[in-house]
Amino acid sequence: MIDDSDFLLSSVANEMSVLSSEKREVLIMTSFEDLRDNFMRMLMLENRSKYSVLGVRSPLNIFFRFIRSIGINDIRKITKENIRKYHLWLCNVYKKKDGQPVSMITVVGRLCVLNKFFEYLKKKGYILIDPMFGYELPELGDPIPRDIMTKTEIKLMMDQPDIKTVSGYRDRTIMEVLYSTGLRNSELRNLRLNDLNIVNKELKVFKGKGGKSRIVPLNAFAVRFLKGYLNRIRPELVIDERINFVFLTENGMQMRSDHLQPLIKKYREQAGIKKQITAHSFRHTVATDLLNAGMNVRYIQAFLGHSSLKSTQVYTRIATNYLNKKYKEFHPRKSMRDVREAKDEVKNKPNKIKLFSYKRDKRWY
Repeated sequence: MIDDSDFLLSSVANEMSVLSSEKREVLIMTSFEDLRDNFMRMLMLENRSKYSVLGVRSPLNIFFRFIRSIGINDIRKITKENIRKYHLWLCNVYKKKDGQPVSMITVVGRLCVLNKFFEYLKKKGYILIDPMFGYELPELGDPIPRDIMTKTEIKLMMDQPDIKTVSGYRDRTIMEVLYSTGLRNSELRNLRLNDLNIVNKELKVFKGKGGKSRIVPLNAFAVRFLKGYLNRIRPELVIDERINFVFLTENGMQMRSDHLQPLIKKYREQAGIKKQITAHSFRHTVATDLLNAGMNVRYIQAFLGHSSLKSTQVYTRIATNYLNKKYKEFHPRKSMRDVREAKDEVKNKPNKIKLFSYKRDKRWY
């Protein structure tokens, strides 16, 4: 069976030859799936990662099923009203495999895929009117992460793996790298041997989110554990020398998301931490710690690989909340009470509090 990603990669050359012709004829296509595949090839030409490209397939397939269910089989006949109905259907009818409704973040994500898809169709001449143009997406704001770990919790997590075992040492190295670099789940799993530069204490994230690459520094703890892992532990896991991913499973294969998340969950439960800690929690935590230590938010943006400063500024809100908490905890007047507040509590009737003049009492109550 041919892998989807291999099929897409083999089709890029054909797409490039088509794009090179300035006077090409735009074909009127009625197959939603053909349009989807052309869109995915375009994303590959934009240097998006394989996972970003394949990630649009499912949202588009769900949309196609809905559109066909209301009797539309021509992409040119889709209207803004159809988009609105699809939006409502996602929010009120569509369910996940476990029977639960999808989150608003998921809804917005699928609408964003549609927005990009129809923008592409309009640009290439497949449609004359973009039904997503001007469609207002729900406002999500910037939710503050609730899974930020304290320094004590970080130490507890690091202490859980048994580093005397092969898997335990690997797992400790994974957590050290996550906390040192703030890598995303997929970025860590796709890390290859030639992406590491132990001498310079840094690693390269090749084609991270949005297809962008960046260089990330490694701290001393991560370097020490990486050296031990590469020299003693990884050779024990290697089965096929052609597989050059840094972190391997016990079967010598590349780690998948369903390998990494249970691993983190196991150590969270062992540590007795109630927060819903995931691999991404290390990213939130290191960003917050760097900001609290005084690092400029612009540097943190580059460190995390955020394309927009707005994505990084959510951590300034976390830092502000932390500052407010510590202010209340340590300010010398934390135990003092305003006289007016005390009188309000006793009387519980503000209109009965007497206001004395400055001339009489030399002060205001």
